[in-house]
Amino acid sequence: MIDNDAIFQVLGLKLKDKINCKNFGYIDSEAGGLISFIDEEKWIGLVNKSTNIKALFTTNDIGEQITNADITQIIVDEPRYCYFKLYNHISKKNYKKIETKIDPTARVHPTAYVAEHNVIIGKNVIIDPHVAIYADVEIGDNSIVRASVVLGQHGYEYKITKNGLLSVFHAGKVIIGKNVEIRANTCIDKGLFADRNTIIGDNTKINTLVMIGHGVQIGESCLIHTCASISGSSKIGDNVWVSPNASIINGTVVGDDALIGIGAVVIRDVEAGAVVAGNPAKMIKKRKV
Repeated sequence: MIDNDAIFQVLGLKLKDKINCKNFGYIDSEAGGLISFIDEEKWIGLVNKSTNIKALFTTNDIGEQITNADITQIIVDEPRYCYFKLYNHISKKNYKKIETKIDPTARVHPTAYVAEHNVIIGKNVIIDPHVAIYADVEIGDNSIVRASVVLGQHGYEYKITKNGLLSVFHAGKVIIGKNVEIRANTCIDKGLFADRNTIIGDNTKINTLVMIGHGVQIGESCLIHTCASISGSSKIGDNVWVSPNASIINGTVVGDDALIGIGAVVIRDVEAGAVVAGNPAKMIKKRKV
């Protein structure tokens, strides 16, 4: 629970209005009972339409432009810093450790590292040499993780503030479905927020040297090829083909059955069934599936 006592304990702020929130998240989060922040005017329209945000760190100037009466404003000089300092404190405090569970039918190579807590490895899973599986990773039945893959590391999330560089704690998981294959030297970060895990859907195949950021959610039966980079909080539909060296910017939505061309730089959403290519990527035709 995020309330006045927690805010005072961490930030030393005494608030007149009562705060009672359940979740942390960015202003576009679908989680209810949300506490968030805004420090750029371009997001004001989204804040004013939100039904999920209950409390918001903001500045006085931006706060005067917020018309959503259901949001309790917390006026501070640096909303981003205050928000993530509070988030780090509460997330670390609430973090729980549960003993790792590895199904007896799984084959884990002796050189692989598996965290002692918060890992679940399902039936008939194969873990190859020198794999690193950190805490908060779940691997579904019959999946294969090839050599030197890294699963569940904290993502690259730092905040530049007037008080210095702030590293952000990752409270989410990596959830890998059934019959997934992840080939050598790929890295998959765990989710940043507890309500936004990194997810790899059933039957998806990921080639070598792929980077998948925190909170990315990939659907079923996708093919992700060598050296592709999918940045944080992107959402990839089912049966999507991502070609070698393609880059997908954070927060992008790629529809079902889409094809991302070789070396494409995707900076906007891709509609279902589209074939896109280039830098920036543009639709060149519809895919026949």
